[in-house]
Amino acid sequence: MSKSVPPPEARNVFKRQARTLWSLPSESIQVICSHCAKAVPGDMKWHCGYCNNDNHRTEVYSFLSKCQKCGREPKSFVCPHCGKINALDKDKDERNPAREAVEMPKPVPPVDPRTQKRQEHEARREELEREIDLAKLAAILAQTKASADAQKEKPASEKIKEDVRKFVEHTMGFI
Repeated sequence: MSKSVPPPEARNVFKRQARTLWSLPSESIQVICSHCAKAVPGDMKWHCGYCNNDNHRTEVYSFLSKCQKCGREPKSFVCPHCGKINALDKDKDERNPAREAVEMPKPVPPVDPRTQKRQEHEARREELEREIDLAKLAAILAQTKASADAQKEKPASEKIKEDVRKFVEHTMGFI
C-alpha cells in the first residue's frame, strides 16, 4: 500500500517512517506534484543535482532522504511527468533539484567487416534455399493439378479407345 502526500510533507513522512520502524519504510510514499497532480514514486531512481550521482538504492537513499555519494538532501525535485520543479522544504529552494535518473542504452559494438560479410552471405543463402523450396513446391503442385485433370471424366468414345488399347497391350505386348 502506498501513501500519497504533497511535496513539503513528503520528506517528513519518509523520515518518520524510517525512524519509527528502525529499518526501511514498509510502505512506499508517493509525492503528488503540485503542478500536474500526478504521483511521483518516492523510490524512483534519481540523479543528484549537487554531485551528479545516480542513486539506485532508493529504499535507503530516496530523493526524499539524501544522496548516497555526497549525503546532501535535495531541496526540490523535477516532476518526471510535467518537468516542473517542486520544492521539498518550506524555504522553496529550487536550485540543484533531484531528477529522475535516465538509463542510457549500451553502445552497440562495431561489427567486423568479415563477420558482416559472412552474415550477409548466410542471409542470401537462406533466401535462395527458400526460393528453391518454393519452386519445388510449385512444380509438385503443377504436377498434381495435371494428374487431376487427366483423371477427369472422358467422353465415352475416349473410354472405349483406352480400353481397346489396354486390351491390345495386354494380349499382344507393348505396341
